[in-house]
Amino acid sequence: MKGKIVKFPRLIYTWSRLGACWLMFFILGPAATRVFAQQPEPAASLREALYSPMTKQERWKDYERQNFESYGAFFQALFTGLGDYSGNAPKWDSGMAGVSEHVGSEFASFTIAGTIHSSLAATLHQDTRYFHCSCRGGFHRTLHAVGRTLFTYGDNGHIYPDVSGLAGIYGGSMLTTEWYGGKYTATGYGVRQANIAVGITSAVYVIREFSPEIRQAIRRRKSGVISER
Repeated sequence: MKGKIVKFPRLIYTWSRLGACWLMFFILGPAATRVFAQQPEPAASLREALYSPMTKQERWKDYERQNFESYGAFFQALFTGLGDYSGNAPKWDSGMAGVSEHVGSEFASFTIAGTIHSSLAATLHQDTRYFHCSCRGGFHRTLHAVGRTLFTYGDNGHIYPDVSGLAGIYGGSMLTTEWYGGKYTATGYGVRQANIAVGITSAVYVIREFSPEIRQAIRRRKSGVISER
């Protein structure tokens, strides 16, 4: 792996993007919280009857599924690296060697993030699972899914900021800079990649929210093709 530097983002540019990210957090956060908790009957029933804290076995299985088995894991690991093509990333070797280095680096970053997320969530008694919204309407369901990036349930069934999830995303991206070397600092390149990862994570949650409809549409399309034949 080569450590040649192509271009390093200016510090003021990096922090302005980080500031914009947190501004969105404070603007959209309250609205996302209301929708995330807006499960009229479900919200109360979730806390009182339906919700049960994750067991150690469930946490381990969820960790394996989210980081190594699900399509979302590969989607996040591969597409988080899209920001590398903006001219601010390390130069990889050419050919398949460079592709493997790039993919390996991104998957390592994603796995580190998942490990931090799961470990810290167990310590803070936070849930790492995704719950579908009981609300109706594409807008509310989308906002619910995006809100999952920022909020999650505690063992008591109440909603809390997803400290463990965000710590995992930023921690994974910032620790990745350790093997980049050069001027790829954790507070520069690492934070920029983490901002991209937050957006990718939100997209994955949106896909999860609408996955039943997506699967149904695929089945209908397949059955239609079969019937035409």
